[in-house]
Amino acid sequence: STHCISSAASDVYKRQPGEVRALRTRGDFVLIEVRAGADSRWQRSQDRGRPGDPVDRATFISHEEAEEVALDDAGQALVATAEMANLVLFNDGPIDELHSDLEDLLESLA
Repeated sequence: STHCISSAASDVYKRQPGEVRALRTRGDFVLIEVRAGADSRWQRSQDRGRPGDPVDRATFISHEEAEEVALDDAGQALVATAEMANLVLFNDGPIDELHSDLEDLLESLA
């Protein structure tokens, strides 16, 4: 998945390259791709149990694949947006490990 660390850029969660291009006009914008394997993403989806989330892995994977490439400018484009990232952070471990990695990353960017 692709996320951005910047309070001004929280809407990048929509994962659209056009938004990234617009945010790049800011001098302080950094796009960080937070990448996790399919097994981790599936398990986290199941643990969250949000209404509307796929209940079987095949549907989950199908939904993810549909978000990889946008059909129009309004659609999510995970692959194209990820390719624009300045940095990649791997997130296959526990949440406290992610928090630690993010803190280290933020310190290095300061």
